[in-house]
Amino acid sequence: MLREQGVELTRVKEETVRILEAAGIVAAGGQPAKDALPPLGINVEKIQRRADTNIGPGAFQCPRPAYTPDTKKALEHTLSEARAPDR
Repeated sequence: MLREQGVELTRVKEETVRILEAAGIVAAGGQPAKDALPPLGINVEKIQRRADTNIGPGAFQCPRPAYTPDTKKALEHTLSEARAPDR
């Protein structure tokens, strides 16, 4: 969806990390949720490989990061900056 809006995924990731770090928000990386899936028979690595092949490298993240209100604001700001023509 971001590509359709003219936004590069790599740039969004870089800006997101920069803004979150500047805001003092520490990402947990979703490891507890990722660890909960294998006992249910869900092979996250296999899903990741297939998504990388079919959608593109890095397009799939499991689990999706939980968005706090501050994180949501940071992501919205990141998207606005990434869309800015002077960037």
